[in-house]
Amino acid sequence: MTTIVKHLASSSRISSVDLSNPVFGKECSDHMFTAEYNNGQWNNPQIVPFANIAFSPAMLALHYGQSVFEGMKAYRQPDGGIALFRPEANAKRFARSAARLALPEMPVEL
Repeated sequence: MTTIVKHLASSSRISSVDLSNPVFGKECSDHMFTAEYNNGQWNNPQIVPFANIAFSPAMLALHYGQSVFEGMKAYRQPDGGIALFRPEANAKRFARSAARLALPEMPVEL
């Protein structure tokens, strides 16, 4: 099993979110998952504070529209914990989409 390093945000934005009427695509988590793909391997998986992403102007998504996005839903539980909605199905959809576009698949286990 791969260890995912976690760097937690110093503060949460949850108090500014209207949980009775969340807007799709507008409300984001305090954190995001990142990983690097080099030499045929996914490396350095991390949970990091939500931030803008720097990328190369040569990125294929800009030139050929080759990209995959798969958002995951999380719900706060009555005990204060967080539950993810079907993370394995989410990972499988992501892998299928990557394969369809001839992009490197991220292992479902990761």
